[in-house]
Amino acid sequence: MTVPNKELLPGVSVIICCYNSAWIIARCIDALKRQTIQSGFHWEIILVDNNCTDDTVLIATSIMNGSSIDFRIVKESEAGVAYARVRGVTEAKYEYIVFCDDDNLLCPLYLSTAYAILEAHPEIGAVGGK
Repeated sequence: MTVPNKELLPGVSVIICCYNSAWIIARCIDALKRQTIQSGFHWEIILVDNNCTDDTVLIATSIMNGSSIDFRIVKESEAGVAYARVRGVTEAKYEYIVFCDDDNLLCPLYLSTAYAILEAHPEIGAVGGK
């Protein structure tokens, strides 16, 4: 698994790796849609379809339909979260990565707070949550 060297833009790429997440994905995406984002803050959601055989992709697409949030779905055929995460990172266009599991509900200030912390403290390599 290799990630190509590319120029990343300032902002946050949220990566959700999914395998048959139809039962939970709506809650996760709804929480992301409620993020409090300031003007000029750039971010995206990348849903990695890791061989879903249920309605995960259909549900996610339906929820995001009409949203102004940069959202896309990518396919990773090699089974396993490690492969799905690498695929998400490969597809990311922003310098900071947030791995958001399909059962996570990020608070509305999570992305803007994480971004502010990482920007103010370049010595920090990762942030997490409770």
